[in-house]
Amino acid sequence: MNQMIQVQDGFEVIEGKNGIQLSCYVGAELVAIHVFNITGEPKSFYLTHQFDIEEAITDLIENQAWNGVSPLELDAKSLLLS
Repeated sequence: MNQMIQVQDGFEVIEGKNGIQLSCYVGAELVAIHVFNITGEPKSFYLTHQFDIEEAITDLIENQAWNGVSPLELDAKSLLLS
């Protein structure tokens, strides 16, 4: 686990987009994360896949797949395939 990346617990629903927004700190910077294409109820998805989401966020940031611009976006369907 990278201690410079700290995913905050909890989420907010992004109305009309089948998504949720989470937050994490990368160093001292607060970064928004959007998880979109969620099928079903967002709370159930988050509770079921919370640790998969956190792992995907950490992997993207550590592998420099994130360009430093917020929000970082994750596709729920891709997340479930990994």
